[in-house]
Amino acid sequence: MLVTSFCGPRETQMIMRRIALPVALVVAILCSCARGVPDTEKTETPARIRPAAWAGTPFAAGFYSRDRDTLSNQIDQLFRQAKQTKTKGLLVAAVVPHAGYVFSGRCAASVYRLIEKGKYKRVIILGPWHGRSGRPFRGISLPGEDLAAYRTPLGDVPIDHKTAAALRKKKGFVTFPNVDAKEHSIEVQLPFLQKTAGKFLFLPLVCCGISDHDIESFAERLAPHVDDATLLLASSDFTHHGRNFRYTPFKHDIGTNIHALLDKATKLIAAQDLAGFNRHCAETRDTICGQIPIKLLVAVLKKKTRTRGIVLDKYASGDKTGNYDHSVSYGSVGFFRDPDKKAKSDKAK
Repeated sequence: MLVTSFCGPRETQMIMRRIALPVALVVAILCSCARGVPDTEKTETPARIRPAAWAGTPFAAGFYSRDRDTLSNQIDQLFRQAKQTKTKGLLVAAVVPHAGYVFSGRCAASVYRLIEKGKYKRVIILGPWHGRSGRPFRGISLPGEDLAAYRTPLGDVPIDHKTAAALRKKKGFVTFPNVDAKEHSIEVQLPFLQKTAGKFLFLPLVCCGISDHDIESFAERLAPHVDDATLLLASSDFTHHGRNFRYTPFKHDIGTNIHALLDKATKLIAAQDLAGFNRHCAETRDTICGQIPIKLLVAVLKKKTRTRGIVLDKYASGDKTGNYDHSVSYGSVGFFRDPDKKAKSDKAK
């Protein structure tokens, strides 16, 4: 008050500037002493939670329910409807679909019904980027260091930051801002895992712009982190047929031809024939949205102990709606290892 009463505006500003710097220095010193450690040494626990972006949404008849009990019952029903393919050995990896549960849920359930509770300490999900948030990128996007968990109506799934930190040191693994904010390919897998796997750490890896030439090098960097306590998933739907998808290669027998594409692609994946799958995608232009995650999964598996692939279920949305002019195909492929055999390079490098 004294300063403003006896000085003009200009003089007041000069005095306040002279006072402000010493005061600021004192405050900074006191705060530093109170903290006890410099800012550079202070570490904070990740606090951000990614919300369930697609729970209860109207798109594709709703991906899944936002109500906890309804969602739990929905998944239980899908397990009862799931195709009961006979399998042998330990499930170590799988290709799973990611559409609304009303369409692809039964196909996904054919994989998730095989999971033993408590078997996996870590689940790594490779998902394609559909471009609904963020910007196009090249590589694999890691979860941000501030992200604590993904949230679904069934609860929170914690991020595996230890593995993320190890991958962050490797070429091509970077956190690209916001690309996972509205990416459904990874999110829709979590409620199934929460119902079956129990407690586990989760690593979402969003893939984009990786050429066939670079698949091998990315797989080389990822493989050491896929051990006996890890489940590796590639999230992908298969042929997207129709004008909306800009893919209409068939004029006759559309349903039959769509199923032929699905049969060919899933068989090549189950056989871990990466070269054959590459040729199929290049020659047919098959609109498989998760090509990169699938190729990475197969390339990683070929570096591990020998596994046997089995096509667990496959069908098209046109089988349900009767409309193949606008149809998406779904396939689930599981990879199994003899329980007596161990994965190669179990210790992460």
